[in-house]
Amino acid sequence: MQIKDFSKPIMLPHNQLAPSAIFKFNDRVFIKVSEAYTDDFSNSYDLSKKQLVQFSPDTEVEYVRGTLILHRGDWSEDNERQ
Repeated sequence: MQIKDFSKPIMLPHNQLAPSAIFKFNDRVFIKVSEAYTDDFSNSYDLSKKQLVQFSPDTEVEYVRGTLILHRGDWSEDNERQ
């Protein structure tokens, strides 16, 4: 997986992000997966720890305008160059 940052990040409350938005918090990268803000549901996925997590609606996060590219498990940069 590669995440490419094409611009300067913007600080926003979590509830202003759209689902599928990529953002950073405490030097980790996340993707928003839901608009849920109740105790029963997660609303983001931590790409570093590979687990669902929950943010409160007013948590300031660093929005990153970028592209998320997912690859198969056997992918490598060498394969892409061929």
